[in-house]
This record gives sequence, structure tokens and C-alpha cells, in this order.
Amino acid sequence: MKYLFYFLVVLFSIQMQAQDFLQLGINQFNANDLVAATSSLKKVLRVTPKNATALEYLGDIKFKQKEWGEAADYFKKALCTDKSNAVYHFKYGGALGMKAKQNKLKAIFILDDIKEHLQIAADLDATYIDPRMVMVELYMELPKSFGGGVDKAKSYADEIAAIDSQKGKDAYQLLEVR
Repeated sequence: MKYLFYFLVVLFSIQMQAQDFLQLGINQFNANDLVAATSSLKKVLRVTPKNATALEYLGDIKFKQKEWGEAADYFKKALCTDKSNAVYHFKYGGALGMKAKQNKLKAIFILDDIKEHLQIAADLDATYIDPRMVMVELYMELPKSFGGGVDKAKSYADEIAAIDSQKGKDAYQLLEVR
């Protein structure tokens, strides 16, 4: 019984330390100290490998560093912890989209995933504007042969306008610019 008590104390201590590193990593991220934040957040993952918050922040760091593939990997891992999280779908789709912009050949193979995760994010949260705005841009940039076009983009701009009239105006401007 005594050993069980010590085991539980050690386990509790490790969990508390992970929480401390998580908060430290978030604070460092917010202070734009990405190197220190990465170190702190990776310490969290050593104790709790499926910590969605740590995974998301590590993805955000890689996204800021324009390391799109690594960002997508972290967001995908976060998504595996909670498939009903609209933000994780949006960030994963966005990171894939940025990765696709780097390499047009690879873009062909991941385009469906990009569209799918952006759409899931929009479906999961009826008021989430960001994935809809990205889809306006995406469908304006895509050639018709890959499903692009003004009609599809306009449908997302209409959804945005129904949520927020000012953001809707911004979306409609994207339609006019191209």
C-alpha cells in the first residue's frame, strides 16, 4: 500500500509538472519566444504524448516558421485526439494548403484533403468564418478543372455575409479582385 501511495504521488507530481510546462510554453509562444516554447511544449509531450493543446501550439509554431509539413503533422495529431474540433480541422487544412502552394505537383494529391478538412471545420461550427474565407480564396485560385470557380467561392462568401456583414463584404471583395 505504501508503494502505491508513492507511485501516485510521483505520478501526480509529473502531471503537475507537465501542466506547468504547458502554461510556460503557451506564455513563451505568446511572447513570440518560439524556441523556448518548442522546448517547453515538447517536455509536455514526453509526459502526455497526446496532449492536444501542446500539439496545437507546436503546430502553430511550425506554421509561424513556415514549416507547413511539420505544422500539418502536429495539427493532424491534435485532430486525432478530438475529431469534432473545428479549429483543428481548419488548422490542418490550412497547413496542407500552404504546403500545396509550395509544390503544385504535390498539391494535386492533397487538394481533396484540404477541401475536406476546411469543409468539416465549417460544418462543425456554423459561425466559424475563417474556413469559409479560406474556401473563398481557394475556389477563386483553383482552375475549374480542379473544382474552382466564382460560383463556389460566392456560395461561401454568402455564408460569411449571413454570419457577419462586414466580413461578408471582405469576402465579396475577394471575388471582385480576381
